[in-house]
Amino acid sequence: MSLLSTMATVLAFLFAGILAAAFILMGVFLYVGYSRMEEILGHLENCQAIQQRRFLMHVGPWGTVMLTASIAGIMTFPGIYLRHGGVSQADLDAFPSTLKRKLILLHIVNIALVVAGVLVGGAMVVCWNYVKKAAFKAPRFGLCFQLRPWPDRPAPRYPAQSAARPDLPQYTYFQDDWLDINCHAFVVAPYRARD
Repeated sequence: MSLLSTMATVLAFLFAGILAAAFILMGVFLYVGYSRMEEILGHLENCQAIQQRRFLMHVGPWGTVMLTASIAGIMTFPGIYLRHGGVSQADLDAFPSTLKRKLILLHIVNIALVVAGVLVGGAMVVCWNYVKKAAFKAPRFGLCFQLRPWPDRPAPRYPAQSAARPDLPQYTYFQDDWLDINCHAFVVAPYRARD
């Protein structure tokens, strides 16, 4: 395995880790939404931008995640909403500081995961394309089988197949008594008939 295909594999696993972290973060948003939502909405009664999104609480788990994430976004970047009158400065000042810090931290982690996902995903795609263009063999995960004849018997040849396209490699097909099936962890090239 070359350095480039190793790097592509590492980036793929890193991207999978970022996706797992994103799902864990959604679970944290869901937990905060179900456990502290009434308290959060009670402190932000005069904020029009949040009260307009209040219906999301009754949509289901995805709505709760979206409502909690939007409140965290408003807490992190209140300037836009203050200029347009969507958020009350008195409500933001009276909001409990520990809960506000938690929401801001959740939103910053959310932004970091999105940026990391885009960067790592883009690097992974570029790396895989270079692996394909350079004709490197990248690992393919899964079970594959290799069919080959028993060592003490010669492989049968089918002249009709060989005469049809002599320029192409001919693959040999065996009957049951000629089979030796080996299971491998990675892709193995198909058995090629010997000349």
